Amino acid sequence: MVRYLLALALAFAIASSGALVADAQAKGKPGVCKQASLTGKVKTWSCRTDQVCCSLPTLGYYGCGKKALGGCIKL
Repeated sequence: MVRYLLALALAFAIASSGALVADAQAKGKPGVCKQASLTGKVKTWSCRTDQVCCSLPTLGYYGCGKKALGGCIKL
């Protein structure tokens, strides 16, 4: 029963995280992404010009997504 509830909670977290993933904004030069982490530190990373900035600070994910796939959706 506990495993079932944990699996259900994980599935819900993954399904609802899609709305949170695309919250990083590129500031400054094109291709440079900046996002504040939960601790308040600013995380900086680079993406190609044909990619968008993606982040999910609650999981520590900072990366790039494809514009052609609609943003930060990972398959």
